[in-house]
Amino acid sequence: MGKEHWFFGCSSEQDIKKRFHELMLIHHPDRGGNLQTCQEIVGEYHEALKSCQFTGAEWNGTRQTYRYNETLEREFEDAMQWAMTLSFCKIELIGTWLWVTGKTQPIKDVLKEKGFHWASRKSAWCYHVGLWRRNKKRFELEDLRAKYGYEVLKEQEEQRAMSY
Repeated sequence: MGKEHWFFGCSSEQDIKKRFHELMLIHHPDRGGNLQTCQEIVGEYHEALKSCQFTGAEWNGTRQTYRYNETLEREFEDAMQWAMTLSFCKIELIGTWLWVTGKTQPIKDVLKEKGFHWASRKSAWCYHVGLWRRNKKRFELEDLRAKYGYEVLKEQEEQRAMSY
């Protein structure tokens, strides 16, 4: 059997990342997938990102572009995979930030250890690697979704009462 080409047809960083998220939802071992297949996808993911032509990490007033950085990508990927294992939480990718909402009070110390920061005005935990600049404007999560685009990676499960 020949090698799979998991990212065939992906021509941009956004296409590659979207396909990666879709593949992880199917093939991640925590979701019933195969560890070897998952590792193969992760390896090909990094190779696909390296092959993209990025224009740099600059802000021109209306658009920000990025360079691929394998270390930062792996850090973010690890945080995202860990967050996907959380119960009773909603996980969203908004722009280049990972957001966690839901019943996070019992795990707040673990979230801090993993590098997440509490955004009190948004009542959500956020994760980001690399440089970022603080904005003086106060955005709600809905504003950020509209401005940067978003993808819900995991919906919040409902907690059911146990009956005996």
